[in-house]
Amino acid sequence: MSSNDYNFNFDLVSEKELKKNEELAHQKLIQLREMIMPLLYNLSKDPDKTYIYWENRVPQVLDFIDKINKHVDE
Repeated sequence: MSSNDYNFNFDLVSEKELKKNEELAHQKLIQLREMIMPLLYNLSKDPDKTYIYWENRVPQVLDFIDKINKHVDE
């Protein structure tokens, strides 16, 4: 067995890099919330209505999924 057999795949980072990554992660969460909240607010409108009419929703939802995935993967 060589010493490479116990490589746990981690890297060392400076405190500055760590803080930068934490700040970026925080910003991404805020941006993600800003993307999702309008959808949730709109879905919560008129709770007395039984049905939601959402014309052409499949392409819109798929586009939104793509935007979220791109945002998370950045």
